[in-house]
Amino acid sequence: MTETVAVSSCTSYNRDAVYQAVSNAIERTGTFPDVVGKRVLIKPNLLTHSKDCIERGVCTHPNVVYAVTRYVIERGGFPEIADSPGGKLSHARLKSVYLHCGIEKITTEFGLTLNYDPSYSNWDNPNGVSLKSFLIIDAVKDADIIISVCKLKTHVLTHYTGAIKNTFGVVPGLHKSMMHRRFQTISEFVNMLIDLNEIVKPNFVVMDAVVGMEGDGPNNGTPKEIGYILASSSIYAEDVAAQKLIGIDPLSVPTTAEAVKRGKVRITDVEIVGDEFTPLSDFRMPSYYRPQPDWIPNSKSGLRNYLHSIPRQYIGRSLRFFGLTHIYRPVISQSDCIGCGSCVRYCPAQAIGIQDNHAHVNLKKCIHCSGCEDACPKKAITRDTKPRGLGIIAQKFHRHIYAYPAVKPDNCIGCAQCSNICSVDAVKIVNRKAEFNTAKCIRCYCCHEMCSYDAIEIRQPAWKKFLRR
Repeated sequence: MTETVAVSSCTSYNRDAVYQAVSNAIERTGTFPDVVGKRVLIKPNLLTHSKDCIERGVCTHPNVVYAVTRYVIERGGFPEIADSPGGKLSHARLKSVYLHCGIEKITTEFGLTLNYDPSYSNWDNPNGVSLKSFLIIDAVKDADIIISVCKLKTHVLTHYTGAIKNTFGVVPGLHKSMMHRRFQTISEFVNMLIDLNEIVKPNFVVMDAVVGMEGDGPNNGTPKEIGYILASSSIYAEDVAAQKLIGIDPLSVPTTAEAVKRGKVRITDVEIVGDEFTPLSDFRMPSYYRPQPDWIPNSKSGLRNYLHSIPRQYIGRSLRFFGLTHIYRPVISQSDCIGCGSCVRYCPAQAIGIQDNHAHVNLKKCIHCSGCEDACPKKAITRDTKPRGLGIIAQKFHRHIYAYPAVKPDNCIGCAQCSNICSVDAVKIVNRKAEFNTAKCIRCYCCHEMCSYDAIEIRQPAWKKFLRR
């Protein structure tokens, strides 16, 4: 089935020009939902509360959010703008995010009420591939129509972030970190993202590609003028069109590759209409990104690409099998455990059972996601992080396997954004500077994503630096 993506040229963030481009793109699709009398959730990408996030291209530009909000109101809808940025959520932090991302001004102009409610609910997902339930903010539950207003950026974990990844913002605050801890390989993580989109089902998506972000995004990259607004009723097709726009193979992006594999989109079925564009030839991907290699490398450079892009999940699974990584083991306090079974119901690996009214863990089955720890209402489950056996070797050499985060001392102010977001306690503040324990780090790069001061960089292991020569 053909999926239409409309493209409209827009070379500045002038409010009138953006509204015209958004209107043109939406109307060219012919698939905008009927919003008359309906509650419409507008979900922008509001990553951080840094004061310069608009100028750096970190968040969806407020004039694009304004244009979509105005379009909905003019067609009889009742819009609400909401997002759930990573980290600890509070009314003060959400207010800071809405203020610095320009959203507070928009709601004031239209007389709308901003969503400061951090509450969330559990959504069952019986058809999920990776996860059978999600925690999702209540703003989604209360909406009749969901419109995603995303930003075209690079991403140090998934290479690219756009429509599919923007839906991750409906997972409440720190629970995003828990998801990274549970789904530690790229393959597992993007499968979770597809599952999430299939349960939330955004009805329409508008992409801010007037100025995107290249390099080591989504927070510490470089603004890149692109000059377009994209719109579609398919989040998957929208990402395919955006990836073609910036000149990369959609199948080299893990989220799109997984969507194709699961039959959510076919590259050949994506029809791009509207203003013509020439794919960019100078768009910079993250520093360690490599396109899909040939299966049989027949040259020195081909061999480099092949080795650079050895699927991370294969390495991770091998190391897990030999006990070299994922050294976090659940420990159950028999004096605190009441045998309620919450951990049993939550465990995706069925590694926990109830015996004599107490929970017991089968460590041979355990996948070390720490979900049982999160699920326990009595806080009877803690983590044993002491390495054993080959894990001691891993603790010394873990940084040589994957790219790892490192602090830039001159930029770090010790604000603790990184330590607050880290789900595995791999970063702490010492003498007002961040310090990393790379053996604990699971390479989710949330710290890099959340840092507002460009104080965290992603460094390459020595073997990848050697291959790049």
